[in-house]
Amino acid sequence: MAEQATAPEDVEEKKSGGMMKTMMMAVGIFIIVLVAQTVAPLISSKLGLAPPVVVQAPEGEAAAGEDGEPAVKPPIYWPLKPAMVVNFAGSGGSSFLQIEMEIMARDQATVDQVKEHTPALRNALLLLLASQTDEDIFSTEGKQALRENALIAINEVLTPYIDEDAPVEAVYFTSFVAQ
Repeated sequence: MAEQATAPEDVEEKKSGGMMKTMMMAVGIFIIVLVAQTVAPLISSKLGLAPPVVVQAPEGEAAAGEDGEPAVKPPIYWPLKPAMVVNFAGSGGSSFLQIEMEIMARDQATVDQVKEHTPALRNALLLLLASQTDEDIFSTEGKQALRENALIAINEVLTPYIDEDAPVEAVYFTSFVAQ
Protein backbone atom coordinates (compact mmCIF):
# COMPACT_ATOMS: atom_id res chain seq x y z
CA MET A 1 0.00 0.00 0.00
CA ALA A 2 2.91 2.28 0.69
CA GLU A 3 4.07 1.60 -2.80
CA GLN A 4 0.81 2.88 -4.27
CA ALA A 5 1.08 6.18 -2.38
CA THR A 6 4.53 6.98 -3.79
CA ALA A 7 3.66 6.08 -7.34
CA PRO A 8 1.55 9.22 -8.10
CA GLU A 9 4.33 11.46 -6.80
CA ASP A 10 6.81 9.83 -9.19
CA VAL A 11 4.41 10.47 -12.05
CA GLU A 12 4.16 14.16 -11.11
CA GLU A 13 7.96 14.47 -10.98
CA LYS A 14 8.25 12.92 -14.43
CA LYS A 15 5.62 15.31 -15.81
CA SER A 16 7.32 18.38 -14.38
CA GLY A 17 10.70 17.19 -15.69
CA GLY A 18 9.21 16.79 -19.16
CA MET A 19 7.67 20.24 -19.00
CA MET A 20 11.00 21.78 -18.01
CA LYS A 21 12.75 19.97 -20.84
CA THR A 22 10.20 21.24 -23.37
CA MET A 23 10.49 24.80 -22.05
CA MET A 24 14.31 24.71 -22.27
CA MET A 25 14.11 23.43 -25.84
CA ALA A 26 11.72 26.25 -26.77
CA VAL A 27 14.03 28.86 -25.22
CA GLY A 28 17.02 27.31 -27.03
CA ILE A 29 15.25 27.41 -30.39
CA PHE A 30 14.20 31.03 -29.76
CA ILE A 31 17.81 32.02 -29.03
CA ILE A 32 19.08 30.24 -32.16
CA VAL A 33 16.51 32.03 -34.36
CA LEU A 34 17.32 35.37 -32.74
CA VAL A 35 21.07 34.93 -33.32
CA ALA A 36 20.50 33.82 -36.93
CA GLN A 37 18.37 36.89 -37.68
CA THR A 38 21.02 39.15 -36.22
CA VAL A 39 24.06 37.55 -37.85
CA ALA A 40 22.68 36.86 -41.36
CA PRO A 41 22.46 40.54 -42.47
CA LEU A 42 25.93 41.22 -41.10
CA ILE A 43 27.44 38.31 -43.00
CA SER A 44 25.66 39.16 -46.25
CA SER A 45 26.74 42.81 -46.08
CA LYS A 46 30.37 41.85 -45.40
CA LEU A 47 30.35 39.49 -48.39
CA GLY A 48 28.78 42.11 -50.66
CA LEU A 49 25.60 40.08 -51.09
CA ALA A 50 23.32 42.84 -49.88
CA PRO A 51 20.75 43.93 -52.46
CA PRO A 52 21.03 47.43 -53.88
CA VAL A 53 19.11 50.11 -52.02
CA VAL A 54 16.44 51.69 -54.19
CA VAL A 55 14.87 54.94 -53.06
CA GLN A 56 11.29 55.22 -54.29
CA ALA A 57 9.82 58.57 -55.27
CA PRO A 58 6.41 59.43 -53.85
CA GLU A 59 3.49 58.47 -56.09
CA GLY A 60 2.84 60.93 -58.89
CA GLU A 61 6.33 62.46 -58.88
CA ALA A 62 7.91 59.83 -61.13
CA ALA A 63 5.24 60.18 -63.81
CA ALA A 64 6.34 63.47 -65.32
CA GLY A 65 8.54 66.45 -64.58
CA GLU A 66 8.18 70.06 -65.64
CA ASP A 67 7.02 70.79 -69.20
CA GLY A 68 5.94 67.17 -69.67
CA GLU A 69 9.52 65.85 -69.59
CA PRO A 70 10.01 62.50 -67.89
CA ALA A 71 10.94 62.82 -64.23
CA VAL A 72 14.34 61.80 -62.94
CA LYS A 73 14.49 58.14 -61.91
CA PRO A 74 15.14 57.39 -58.25
CA PRO A 75 18.75 56.70 -57.29
CA ILE A 76 20.08 53.16 -56.87
CA TYR A 77 23.07 52.69 -54.54
CA TRP A 78 25.49 49.77 -54.80
CA PRO A 79 28.44 49.10 -52.46
CA LEU A 80 31.85 48.21 -53.87
CA LYS A 81 32.79 45.50 -51.38
CA PRO A 82 35.12 44.56 -49.76
CA ALA A 83 36.99 47.63 -48.55
CA MET A 84 40.06 48.63 -50.56
CA VAL A 85 43.40 49.00 -48.77
CA VAL A 86 46.41 50.71 -50.39
CA ASN A 87 49.59 52.45 -49.33
CA PHE A 88 50.08 56.06 -50.45
CA ALA A 89 52.43 57.18 -53.20
CA GLY A 90 55.79 58.32 -51.87
CA SER A 91 55.06 57.08 -48.35
CA GLY A 92 57.61 54.29 -48.53
CA GLY A 93 54.89 51.80 -47.68
CA SER A 94 54.36 53.14 -44.16
CA SER A 95 51.06 55.00 -44.73
CA PHE A 96 47.86 53.18 -45.54
CA LEU A 97 44.37 54.04 -46.72
CA GLN A 98 41.35 51.81 -46.18
CA ILE A 99 38.28 52.97 -48.04
CA GLU A 100 34.78 51.73 -48.76
CA MET A 101 32.75 53.25 -51.58
CA GLU A 102 29.23 53.14 -52.92
CA ILE A 103 28.17 54.16 -56.38
CA MET A 104 24.91 55.86 -57.31
CA ALA A 105 23.18 55.40 -60.65
CA ARG A 106 19.61 55.81 -61.78
CA ASP A 107 19.49 52.91 -64.22
CA GLN A 108 19.37 49.28 -63.09
CA ALA A 109 21.27 48.23 -66.23
CA THR A 110 24.18 50.44 -65.13
CA VAL A 111 24.19 48.88 -61.66
CA ASP A 112 24.15 45.43 -63.28
CA GLN A 113 27.23 46.40 -65.32
CA VAL A 114 28.94 47.63 -62.15
CA LYS A 115 28.32 44.20 -60.59
CA GLU A 116 29.61 42.39 -63.68
CA HIS A 117 32.75 44.51 -64.08
CA THR A 118 33.66 44.90 -60.39
CA PRO A 119 37.19 43.44 -60.84
CA ALA A 120 38.04 46.00 -63.54
CA LEU A 121 36.52 48.81 -61.46
CA ARG A 122 38.45 47.78 -58.35
CA ASN A 123 41.68 47.66 -60.38
CA ALA A 124 41.17 51.18 -61.73
CA LEU A 125 40.25 52.48 -58.28
CA LEU A 126 43.20 50.80 -56.56
CA LEU A 127 45.60 52.35 -59.08
CA LEU A 128 43.98 55.75 -58.51
CA LEU A 129 44.10 55.42 -54.72
CA ALA A 130 47.72 54.26 -54.70
CA SER A 131 48.75 57.36 -56.67
CA GLN A 132 47.45 59.74 -53.97
CA THR A 133 49.78 61.69 -51.69
CA ASP A 134 49.44 62.53 -48.00
CA GLU A 135 48.19 66.01 -48.90
CA ASP A 136 45.48 64.55 -51.13
CA ILE A 137 44.29 62.09 -48.51
CA PHE A 138 44.23 64.36 -45.46
CA SER A 139 42.64 67.51 -46.96
CA THR A 140 38.94 67.99 -47.63
CA GLU A 141 39.67 69.37 -51.09
CA GLY A 142 41.85 66.36 -51.83
CA LYS A 143 39.07 63.98 -50.79
CA GLN A 144 36.56 65.80 -53.02
CA ALA A 145 39.00 65.63 -55.93
CA LEU A 146 39.52 61.93 -55.22
CA ARG A 147 35.74 61.36 -55.36
CA GLU A 148 35.55 63.16 -58.70
CA ASN A 149 38.52 61.23 -60.10
CA ALA A 150 37.03 57.95 -58.86
CA LEU A 151 33.78 58.78 -60.68
CA ILE A 152 35.72 59.50 -63.88
CA ALA A 153 37.69 56.24 -63.53
CA ILE A 154 34.50 54.21 -62.96
CA ASN A 155 32.72 55.71 -65.97
CA GLU A 156 35.81 55.18 -68.17
CA VAL A 157 35.76 51.47 -67.33
CA LEU A 158 32.00 51.19 -67.88
CA THR A 159 31.69 53.35 -71.03
CA PRO A 160 31.77 50.42 -73.50
CA TYR A 161 29.06 48.59 -71.55
CA ILE A 162 26.49 51.22 -70.51
CA ASP A 163 24.17 53.71 -72.15
CA GLU A 164 25.87 57.11 -72.28
CA ASP A 165 22.66 58.68 -70.95
CA ALA A 166 22.81 56.51 -67.82
CA PRO A 167 26.31 56.72 -66.31
CA VAL A 168 27.28 56.27 -62.70
CA GLU A 169 26.34 59.68 -61.30
CA ALA A 170 28.15 59.73 -57.98
CA VAL A 171 30.68 57.98 -55.79
CA TYR A 172 30.35 58.16 -52.02
CA PHE A 173 32.96 57.25 -49.43
CA THR A 174 31.19 55.24 -46.75
CA SER A 175 34.36 54.52 -44.77
CA PHE A 176 37.66 56.39 -44.99
CA VAL A 177 40.55 55.46 -42.70
CA ALA A 178 44.02 56.88 -43.35
CA GLN A 179 47.09 56.15 -41.28
